[in-house]
Amino acid sequence: NGNVPGCSTKPYENDDVCYDPDQPTLATLDFSPGLNGKLPMHRCQGDCDSDSDCAEGLRCYFRSAAEVVPGCRNSGNAAAINDYDYCVDRLDTLKSVDSHLKPHPQVLGECQGDCD
Repeated sequence: NGNVPGCSTKPYENDDVCYDPDQPTLATLDFSPGLNGKLPMHRCQGDCDSDSDCAEGLRCYFRSAAEVVPGCRNSGNAAAINDYDYCVDRLDTLKSVDSHLKPHPQVLGECQGDCD
């Protein structure tokens, strides 16, 4: 099982989860600006310390360890420096996977399953 686009957690083994195939293209994490990087930082750039470090319309996403960065590709792995925070779109959010809903609804929403 891998990550589900737009979802913050992985599904249970052998579970299928609904997702939005029309999500915008994810930007790749860029930690090249570094601790004292050139401001303002753009989407998926870090290390930010406050929203004012980010370009207009973006916010600083504070994380602990290797949390997935909403709207950014290659997050949650070695490519993302663990203690860096990254600029993200103010609207980017991630939903937790919920694949064991009881009772199972007729229509599943984004990051819900088990769908067949």
